[in-house]
Amino acid sequence: MEAEYMVLVAETQEALWLRMVLEELGVQLAGPVVIREDDKACQMFTDHAGSFARTKHIDVRYHFLRERAERGDIRVDYVCSEEQVADIFT
Repeated sequence: MEAEYMVLVAETQEALWLRMVLEELGVQLAGPVVIREDDKACQMFTDHAGSFARTKHIDVRYHFLRERAERGDIRVDYVCSEEQVADIFT
């Protein structure tokens, strides 16, 4: 799960940066950035602030994903692997 979560963090950073660029260009986006994730554990770790025994080793800087979700900047939705459109690029 650690590697998948780190990828999700990188994707979130990129999405938030793109949103900022669009807003600077005058394009206002309503609502949170929606990220569709096919790893249920990553989605659950983002949504639930409880502690998970196997995630104690995750660096503090990666907890910003939870903070962004709590602030309403992003939303991580689960989508099964068969319906994951982004998989065509891997």
